Amino acid sequence: MSAFEVNRLRKQGLTDEAMKLALADYEACRNDPFTQSTLFWAMSDMCVKSLKNSDMQSAKSLCDYMAALLPTMNDEQGFGRRKLAKLMTHFDATARTIVEANELSKTDPAMAYNAVKQFITQSEQVAPMLHEYLGWVIYRYVKSIEKEENTYNVRCQL
Repeated sequence: MSAFEVNRLRKQGLTDEAMKLALADYEACRNDPFTQSTLFWAMSDMCVKSLKNSDMQSAKSLCDYMAALLPTMNDEQGFGRRKLAKLMTHFDATARTIVEANELSKTDPAMAYNAVKQFITQSEQVAPMLHEYLGWVIYRYVKSIEKEENTYNVRCQL
């Protein structure tokens, strides 16, 4: 396995070469979570490169493929999930709204909650990688109102 070589190439900014090597490794060993992770990160670099070149179609295709890799790859700490969510904000208005609301919820939980509350009841339409962001918005909102409202009112709002 040449994950070290792929990562070395990526660090040197040789994204095309890293991608070719990562794809070759993936073809040889599709079910290995570490090989999937290596390919995911090489694709992430290619996606960023495509976005910089305004090639939205290629970037979207790469993100879709990365989303397919995410459930089975090695991503114990969630770095891949967070990276993909941020990349998806370039193509998906729902993702953009939820990711931005997550950041806003750190300073204004009520406004952030109002921005995403329609997605709470329609969570099946929200990509699974965004559920944690949505959860943090809800958590911060509940924490901000729990002292002012009784628990019954908080539960009714949710």
